Amino acid sequence: MGLLFYRIDDRLIHGQVTEGWAKVLGIDTIVVANNQIAEDEMQRKIFEFAVPPEIRALFLKIDSVPPTASHLEEEDKRAIFLFSNISDVFELVESGFIINELNIGGLRSVDRDRRLSETVFLNDQEIDMLKKLILKGIVINIQAVPGEKPKNAESLLNKKNFFH
Repeated sequence: MGLLFYRIDDRLIHGQVTEGWAKVLGIDTIVVANNQIAEDEMQRKIFEFAVPPEIRALFLKIDSVPPTASHLEEEDKRAIFLFSNISDVFELVESGFIINELNIGGLRSVDRDRRLSETVFLNDQEIDMLKKLILKGIVINIQAVPGEKPKNAESLLNKKNFFH
């Protein structure tokens, strides 16, 4: 049975993904969904070095995610889709693509002044997009590594009064 796992992590491919998530979920494909990286051969090559040889790596523009996700599902693949920011996921969902669950691993504090968790910092625009994604029914959890207990983003937003 196939699996499509959607994750936001500003570092994209790194040890937590290749050694943690990929092994626990039995991932055979890593998809980096990022317009800039999809067009930058040098960056793609750098990221490819971090991917174990048994895992296929794809680098796509955001608008290529829907057909690729359908294709991977049809092929019964186990894939993780990696996004470097909330705005790319928001753009994808606004285009009509359906995501039921979203994992946020890390968004560091560069240009972000609101701390949601130990690994997730947001600016006001990102908080707004996150709220809109939640209101669309997407379950969003913050979880850096598989062994960590997931934290529900909606609960954290409410607790910190970011949801109002």
